[in-house]
Amino acid sequence: MVLQKEDREFIDKISAVSKHDKTVIMEVMRSLVYCATLEIHKSVEEPDYIPQITIPFIADIKIIYSDTVTSKGLVTDVTLEATPKRALIMEIIDVYEGETTVSEKSIWKQIKAKFNRILEIPS
Repeated sequence: MVLQKEDREFIDKISAVSKHDKTVIMEVMRSLVYCATLEIHKSVEEPDYIPQITIPFIADIKIIYSDTVTSKGLVTDVTLEATPKRALIMEIIDVYEGETTVSEKSIWKQIKAKFNRILEIPS
C-alpha cells in the first residue's frame, strides 16, 4: 500500500499521541483495510449485504459500490457513508463550546501521573 503525504503525517500524529511505534499504527491501519476487504467480499457473495466497518470512537462507515456503463465505458463509483460515534460527537461539541474534551482530560491525567512518579522521593 502506498501512502499519501497526508496519510504519513497523520500516522506520525497518531504515533506521537499514542506513544506507539509507527509500525504498530501501520499494522492497525492495514487491518482496517483488510476488514473492509472482507466485508466487500461478503457483499459480493450476498448481493443484498451492505459492507460496513466500524472505527471505534470515530464512525460506522458503509461502503457503497456501483458500476455504471456510460458512453466512455464502465464507470465505478465508491462512496463511503459515515455515521459518527457518540465519542467523536462529544469531542466536537466540547471543542466548539470551549470545554475541555474527554481526550484532553485523559492526556492531562497521564501527564500528572507521570510527573507524580518522577517527583516521588523515596523514604
